[in-house]
Amino acid sequence: MEITALISLSPSILRKTNRVSGMFTIERLVDQGWRRELSCQTEFKAFLNARTRCMASGNTYRVINSDLDVICLITLDGCKRQYGAR
Repeated sequence: MEITALISLSPSILRKTNRVSGMFTIERLVDQGWRRELSCQTEFKAFLNARTRCMASGNTYRVINSDLDVICLITLDGCKRQYGAR
């Protein structure tokens, strides 16, 4: 006999379990802490997206992996130094 059940999960539980192995998440620093912005499949794409967002908004961003390790922290000053701007 096969038993099947329909499981309904609340959105907060889905957000907590939505971390896919191998994904890299971009987070923006806000007054209350870090706020998730988007996820990318590669570290390089996540870094480029975070750097572009930082340059456009002036906000601080970080890239984390699926284990919640911080891969990089991106600040406007760091972006300006990288491009040789003052």
